[in-house]
Amino acid sequence: MGLELQGSRLVPLADAGSLIRALLPVLALPAQSSRVFNPDAILSAAKAAGATVEMTPVPDWEPLPDAEVYRLLARGWLPGGPDPVVVVPADSLRSGRLLSGHAVECPQNLLPVMIASYLDRAESHFFDGDTIFVCPAQRAMLIFHHEGYGFVVRGIPKVP
Repeated sequence: MGLELQGSRLVPLADAGSLIRALLPVLALPAQSSRVFNPDAILSAAKAAGATVEMTPVPDWEPLPDAEVYRLLARGWLPGGPDPVVVVPADSLRSGRLLSGHAVECPQNLLPVMIASYLDRAESHFFDGDTIFVCPAQRAMLIFHHEGYGFVVRGIPKVP
């Protein structure tokens, strides 16, 4: 599909859901529930688990290039290393799209390149609705809500 050129690979959407459930077991949803990708449910679960959640408004995001939306959202999110990040953009949950049924795994430091080139291969923008970034190694998430808000989730506690 071409996304692999930026050092990324496709992963089944079910694997991304399992990853989110492993980080937030308090997100008590059935294994096949698409609500695991609902930003409101994730944010509630993160707060209930004791994670730190910071909100950043991204007003008038629709006309912005995807790379700019990411830059505004990700400011200070992670240190910028090679840790893998699993990304679930809105297209993952829509049928007949480039990423239908898949998430993307990409090293965190290559995310800007992958995001900037997405529109060259897809029929919609990368930020075309709710988008979830999960970095298991840092126990952190970045969530873009379709209403124009970004949420950085850090310090997700490990479950004993």
